[in-house]
Amino acid sequence: MANITKDLDAYDVDMAFEDDVKNSLSNIGKYIPEFPTIFKSVETYFHTNMNNIIEEWGLLLETDLNTFDIKLRGAEKKIGELEKFSALSEKRTKDLEKDIKA
Repeated sequence: MANITKDLDAYDVDMAFEDDVKNSLSNIGKYIPEFPTIFKSVETYFHTNMNNIIEEWGLLLETDLNTFDIKLRGAEKKIGELEKFSALSEKRTKDLEKDIKA
């Protein structure tokens, strides 16, 4: 019986330790923002210098891509119109050539 009691006491200690670790880990998120880290330094650097980095490296922004998309759609529309005009012009040219020969 003494061994069983001793084992239960050890189990209680293990459980207490496990609970203590769980409580410590659950609270760690509260303390992390207070620790200075390399990630915060890098984040601060990029936040402060983002406009210069974008300009220096010639990076595109989402607004630039949206503008290009709009311009591309406009160009595609114009290409379609020009192809129709070209086909109509060729037909008229052939008709004029036929009328001149006749």
